[in-house]
Amino acid sequence: LTHDNSQKLKGHTPRQVHQAHLKSSVAGEEFYERAANNRDWEVAELFISGLGGDADDRSIRHMCQGFDLQIVKAAAEMDPVCNRCQGRAKVTVRYNPRRESIDGLVHKFQASNLKVEV
Repeated sequence: LTHDNSQKLKGHTPRQVHQAHLKSSVAGEEFYERAANNRDWEVAELFISGLGGDADDRSIRHMCQGFDLQIVKAAAEMDPVCNRCQGRAKVTVRYNPRRESIDGLVHKFQASNLKVEV
């Protein structure tokens, strides 16, 4: 051992050292600072009613596009005999309240004359 570099590690947690090793030279420091601050994820369930009989899981997911939200699950209540939507669905979303709220999605549903309960 010719050089002791243990001074570099003083004051850093093992996680910080590990993350420093994983950093890419392509992304700037701002990218990593923003990612480190995005830890406030929340999950919300939206209960939607007033859907048409032709609605399905795919069409509900499509209605949720355009927001900085992760759609965990979109499930339309289907009539097992007729295979048509019963007019209700449940959407589970994961979002970061520091970046985006679910208000925009709720307003989009309400603008389409759908009733939404959170």
